[in-house]
Amino acid sequence: MAEAIILRVAKLVDDFPEAGQLWGAGGELSELKKTFSFLQSIVPDAEKRRFRDNWIIEPWLWDLKDAFYDAEDLLEEWNVEVLQLRESPSKDEKLKQVIPSSSSPSEKPDLRLEMSARAKKIKKRLEAIAADGRDLGLRECAEDVRVERRERLDSFVYDDDIIGREDDKSAIMNFLLDFDTDKQISVFAIGGQIGIGKTALARCLYEDDMVKKHFDVRIWVCMCYRDLDCLESEIRKIRGRETTERVDDMGQLRKYLLVIEDLCFLASEQWGSLRSLLMGGSQGSKILITTQSFSVADFPSTSSFYRLKALRTESSVDLLMKMACQEEEETRNPIKVDIGRRIVRICDGIPLAIRMIGSLLFSKKTEAEWLHLLPETSEFSKNLPQLSYIHLPCHLKQCFAFCSLFPKDWVIDKQLLMSLWIAEGFIQPIDNGDWDMEDIAHDYFMDLLRRNFFQDCVKDELGNVTSCRMHHLVHDLACHVAGTEYRRIFHLQSYLEERARHISWDPILDLSWGDTYLHGAYRLRTFIKTSQRKSSRCETQMGEKTLHKLISSFKFLRALDLHDSGIEKLPSSICELKHLTFLDLSENEGIVRLPDSVTRLETLQVLKLNMCYKLIELPEDFRKLVNLRQFEISDCSALSHMPQGLGQLTLLHTLTDFLLPRNDSCPQNHSGLGELNKLSNLRGSLRIEVKGGIEDVVAESNAANLKEKDSLVSLVLVFARKESDEVLLKEMQPSLNLRSLEIRGYGGTRFPSWMSCMPKLVRLHLFDCTACKSLPLLGELTSLKHLEIGELPTVEYTESDIDSLLNLPNLSTLIIQRCPNLDWIPPLVRPKELKPPTFPLESLQTSFATIERVTGIDDRVKEVIKLLAIEDDGNKPRMVGIHGTNGIGKTTIAKAVYNRLSSCFDSCSFLAEIGEKVQNNGGIQFVQTKLICDILDRECNISSFEGGIKFFLDLFSNIKALIVLDDVEEPSHLYDLVGTQLEWFGRGSRIIVTSENLGILETFVPERANIYEVNKMDNGRALELFYKHASVPWYPAIGKHIVKATGQVPFVIEVIGSLLHGKTIEDWRKMEDMIKPHSQEILKDCREILKICYEALDEKQKQIFQDIAWFANGMDSQIASYMWPDLDLLPSYQVLMPLAKIGEDNKLWMHKLLKHLCRAVDQGEPTYHVKRRRLYINDPDPKVINKEEGMEVVEALCPDTCTETLPNIRFLELDHASMTGNFANVFPKLRWLRWRGCPRDFEATELNLTELVILDLSWSKVTKDWGGWRKIKVVSCLLL
Repeated sequence: MAEAIILRVAKLVDDFPEAGQLWGAGGELSELKKTFSFLQSIVPDAEKRRFRDNWIIEPWLWDLKDAFYDAEDLLEEWNVEVLQLRESPSKDEKLKQVIPSSSSPSEKPDLRLEMSARAKKIKKRLEAIAADGRDLGLRECAEDVRVERRERLDSFVYDDDIIGREDDKSAIMNFLLDFDTDKQISVFAIGGQIGIGKTALARCLYEDDMVKKHFDVRIWVCMCYRDLDCLESEIRKIRGRETTERVDDMGQLRKYLLVIEDLCFLASEQWGSLRSLLMGGSQGSKILITTQSFSVADFPSTSSFYRLKALRTESSVDLLMKMACQEEEETRNPIKVDIGRRIVRICDGIPLAIRMIGSLLFSKKTEAEWLHLLPETSEFSKNLPQLSYIHLPCHLKQCFAFCSLFPKDWVIDKQLLMSLWIAEGFIQPIDNGDWDMEDIAHDYFMDLLRRNFFQDCVKDELGNVTSCRMHHLVHDLACHVAGTEYRRIFHLQSYLEERARHISWDPILDLSWGDTYLHGAYRLRTFIKTSQRKSSRCETQMGEKTLHKLISSFKFLRALDLHDSGIEKLPSSICELKHLTFLDLSENEGIVRLPDSVTRLETLQVLKLNMCYKLIELPEDFRKLVNLRQFEISDCSALSHMPQGLGQLTLLHTLTDFLLPRNDSCPQNHSGLGELNKLSNLRGSLRIEVKGGIEDVVAESNAANLKEKDSLVSLVLVFARKESDEVLLKEMQPSLNLRSLEIRGYGGTRFPSWMSCMPKLVRLHLFDCTACKSLPLLGELTSLKHLEIGELPTVEYTESDIDSLLNLPNLSTLIIQRCPNLDWIPPLVRPKELKPPTFPLESLQTSFATIERVTGIDDRVKEVIKLLAIEDDGNKPRMVGIHGTNGIGKTTIAKAVYNRLSSCFDSCSFLAEIGEKVQNNGGIQFVQTKLICDILDRECNISSFEGGIKFFLDLFSNIKALIVLDDVEEPSHLYDLVGTQLEWFGRGSRIIVTSENLGILETFVPERANIYEVNKMDNGRALELFYKHASVPWYPAIGKHIVKATGQVPFVIEVIGSLLHGKTIEDWRKMEDMIKPHSQEILKDCREILKICYEALDEKQKQIFQDIAWFANGMDSQIASYMWPDLDLLPSYQVLMPLAKIGEDNKLWMHKLLKHLCRAVDQGEPTYHVKRRRLYINDPDPKVINKEEGMEVVEALCPDTCTETLPNIRFLELDHASMTGNFANVFPKLRWLRWRGCPRDFEATELNLTELVILDLSWSKVTKDWGGWRKIKVVSCLLL
């Protein structure tokens, strides 16, 4: 760290020859430079020895840095005087000509003498320090101090890339995703030593997609050195919303995951208070704790404790090599792998240590360099971060030490940190490179991140790192190397060490200090504001008198942070801070104007005025701040214009806002858009606001030259809803490198063509564009990921817009709000990766529909919930029957009610398609077993218990259960599942039954049962549902005729709509023509239109349809896909959607109506005119497959069928059966053989399965010697 200050002082002496006059004649100056060079050569050895000989070396380093800081202050003060002298007005023009470049403070004899005296004292101090260094035996070493720009600094293993923790992650994931019916909320603690990876693992779980989907709300609270206030406030936010919900809206109760990071200690009374809040969450909520204390897991009685152990050796080596090697081949270098194995033994399996050493090895390219590091690794085995620090380049050491000013667990803003580094002079220019200071600062940050001095980095939606934190061990190291030079002030004290140069202070302190407060720290360079408390606000007002005292006390300040300090007036004495480069006055809502003296801060580089709401204008001579690089004025709502001459600030890299005034408030001296033309270095984000109509603003809009500002990443354009906006926006075309564009208040009727040609645009937001009738064409925006549209009341899609939206391969977020004329949107390329849009308008059409968003269902769901009367949970169980014809939507309604209410019950069970399961899965016992397993949350086999389901009635009677019995076909099904009088389950239980048979439901009316009748949809809802599935293209007239023919049955509408998805108008007309002759029959029986849909399928679709119809619902679609080799499998949405679906967990599903249709087709009913048929014979206990004639055209065979030749069979199920005899040419087209429980002996002869692709031998006793293996040629999927 000391090398950096030596280099800066040496550079100042070299860059300003006239400064040499301070140090004496040429010979003395030469001797001084030799002293610089010697000190620079011994500092690396001192930095290494400081950890071993702390009490001897550290005082010497402090003296060294202190002397060089004083030298830097002196040289910069000299240079400021020179600059002011050059720019000061002279009464005599002749005198003015004498002063220019050779001017110096020699014109001020007293100042010259005072500075020379200070220089001589510093010189003597440096010579004494050099002598002490020799006496300490510090060795000279040549270190390359050049700074080179690294390539690919962003390509490294981030801390969220968990390696070697797969088993740990799986174990904790099981806890998070497990629904424990006995506990309303569960607590799980991850314990382990510091650096073991507790937080990294918790963060990995927290960000997992499955976890995000499972919980409604996720909250992360860091508890290190904090009280419980922040934690309790977060929990109260959750409960606050829940307790205000009405009973019939219980579907909105939130299941949350609360992660408490680094919970060090809780007294029992504290935990008791906290637990009362925690237990109020929605059932299934989880709390995950990370802690170093192993006793914390004993606080909650419901908690489990998981001790995180050290990484295994192989995982440690794997992590080290990935951190240390840039190329994949290098990770397999046997010599480096062997050295790495020896190193990880020293690291003891601690991920933090492995990461830091691995990052250090990244800069060591040869095996010799790796080997040379081994002894040092062993020497620093107790604190490996120290070794990483020693090997840091000098320019990074001071940047790292600066971070000690932030509290532990502080979220460090990357942009703020880089600005402070630049302001402090920490950023060194790159030799032979034309790089901006901001680019170099970015490289410094990313280098420290790559070396694992930073962690927990957060990225914005463009993928850029915006913030980070420091591990506790690393933060402790930063504080150690910073010494007394950097101090955090969080309580009142009467004295601060004279060596202190940088301090951060807590806003709870009252800075209206007395004369003794901070006495002695007059050489402060940094005064910034931090707080351990989340959203801490200044509790006292910092008056002008206090500010003046602060300014007069600390003349050497470089960085002054006074944001949110209650300031109303900044004193004019601010100009006395001649070294000031960073000034933050944000969030001081009382500031109206800045003093004119601010413009005399010639060295100022950063000025932040964000959220100064009352600020009305900037100083007239603002253009004099020629060194300004960053100017922030976000949310300065009273500010109407920019000062004239802003374009002269050519070093500006960051300008948050540019304001153009209204005509009636337009001052004579203001900046127009033309000023932006000169600001060629602008980067990051820029917001341009046109506050009203301005004369000539359109004419000068092109002069802004936004097109050439290639470093701008984000652009926000805010208009005043004027017709002239259209011409203005057309001329404000940005660079093709722009990645984010937001337009608000646009008054034009159409968007300019350049908006369709932004190849790198990732984010597009359009708001409050009231006159626009169409969206820009988006088809060329191939990088677009986030599209948000709001408050566009007249916009509507045209067919040209549809094609453009379909061509967005990377779109992941689509949000549409308050667009009343936007009737629908087309389906997008990858809907599974898109978040469901926010659609507040019922008329809006979208291809995204979860159960809760199914068209027309919400009112019906509310009616059923009302009938259930769940608020009356103290009485006997209640039943609601949902009745209607097939396809009317009974199951859909029941599923939506179940999803909304399940969190309100102790146990839940959804028993789907009971009629089919009883018929095909071994009778009612199969369904009873499923019910018992769901209610008791455990695996069991009902046949193992005497009395069957009645054995469990005592357990059932104490459980408040929600049960859905779907598609009940016989009264006995109800009696066998819920009893004759609903008496089996506990008080407050609710049972929902769906059935086509009204008589079954009426039987239970005397037993507290209500019946909800599902009627057909009205025409409007039916059309809405149809267009949701038909999507594009859209032919309204034909669509109305087709929907009318469906009889408004939701399932039929969905089928025919999906069938017409993406088809041409000729296809639509053909379907209309097929329907017309059968319109009367269709209205009487909806199956007629399903037959027409079947005939409209092509041959491939028919084949898939027939295969799926004979599968049991729930078949894995990935396995089934091998049945169709000539298709791109998995079957696509377009292939399956008309007549089948891929549902939850990738399972195939087909409606009962369609299964019956298929079986009618296969049995050769004359009306279908089919060329093939299928045979299905039900026999629950098949034993042997023998030969039998008369089945030559059968394609599907169940295990009870006996036959001789089956040339077309594709699927054969033989569970627990035997095959004997000669099967020559019996199964020439068999593709799927399910032979679960296959016997060990293979007795079939001449069985050649040349077409077989799926073989299921689950629960079989076959071995490698099984005879059947020789009969199988090629199998794509083998299930054992």
